[in-house]
Amino acid sequence: MFWQSLMKWAMSSLKNHILFFQVIFSLPFCSMFIATSYQYQELTWLWGLWIVALGSGMGVIVACLGWYFIILPMQRRRRK
Repeated sequence: MFWQSLMKWAMSSLKNHILFFQVIFSLPFCSMFIATSYQYQELTWLWGLWIVALGSGMGVIVACLGWYFIILPMQRRRRK
């Protein structure tokens, strides 16, 4: 039930879809790579900011691609 309402919320607008991908994709991506860099003692402030910027940018790009190529066509078919 929770997942259905979460997916409905994420599919309701592009803003929600981007926020959903930031939490589902970017947060784990950034956490994993920052932890790995820390473990190998290669983490600096600049490298950490680069990882966060790259993860956030990729999250927005993937969310927009998913929105325009998957969600919108699916919603148009459902309305017909």
